[in-house]
Amino acid sequence: MKKILIVLFIVVELFLAACYLPKKVKLDPYSDSFYKKARLLMTKQEEEVFLNLPDEKSRRAFIKEFWEIRDPNPYTEVNEYKEEIEKRFEYASRFFKEAGRPGWDTDRGRIYILLGPPDSVRDYPMLSGYYKGVQIWLYGNYRLGLQFVDKEGDGRYELITYSTELLDAIEMAKYTLMGGSDVKVIVKPINFKFKYFPENNSVEIKIPLKKLLLKEKDGKELVRIRVEFILYYPDKTFEKFIREKETKYSKEEILKMKYVSFVFPLKIKRKGKVHIDTILTDLNSGFRGRKIFKVKI
Repeated sequence: MKKILIVLFIVVELFLAACYLPKKVKLDPYSDSFYKKARLLMTKQEEEVFLNLPDEKSRRAFIKEFWEIRDPNPYTEVNEYKEEIEKRFEYASRFFKEAGRPGWDTDRGRIYILLGPPDSVRDYPMLSGYYKGVQIWLYGNYRLGLQFVDKEGDGRYELITYSTELLDAIEMAKYTLMGGSDVKVIVKPINFKFKYFPENNSVEIKIPLKKLLLKEKDGKELVRIRVEFILYYPDKTFEKFIREKETKYSKEEILKMKYVSFVFPLKIKRKGKVHIDTILTDLNSGFRGRKIFKVKI
């Protein structure tokens, strides 16, 4: 049990410490503003690609896709997920400033951006003993209580709660935004599997059937997808191409299926480690999924 707690402590510390890592490239103002708001929500692969993009144009295209992939209702003009994150960022910036550090970059600010407003906050200032102040945040939806402590009495609160529940909540928050007991935004990204075949330079996209919306056409069930591939090369150049496919299945076939598979040829022109940014859109529903894979050519 002690070893598990040590591992959890290291994982959460690494997560929080990652926010202080220097950026690999100098970002333009627009990209820098985005990164401050969204870095906590990025997957490891998304962050790695974003910080190595060669110019503002490619970063703007990435940012557009980042928010669109998380839009819970792609048929409306409003992206509720983006709006909620921006509100949380502004609130954290205003109310969680500590000793010259911006509010969004403190422990409480980061947790607020990720998990939203807690159901309740309990303050225990100037306790006798080691801590000068304690704040406890309670989240009903996550079944989570977080403890922040002020060790020096200077208003700097450090998170000292480390648990599997916290790690699960952090992962869930990347696509499902919840504030206390009220669900704010639920995004249902399309999950899919990716397999690269070096012998013929192609990829297989395998999608759970239950994630797709089927439409009837000519007495059969129609599956329609669009896949955008963006290839990021080691020399920081990139190229992209879009493929669309549709397939019809009988109702009998659908009953026996769990996955739908599509194979696409790739034209990878350079050797080395290549990031393949794969953006999948279900053309019947408008919902999307995104994964970034690394292959060695």
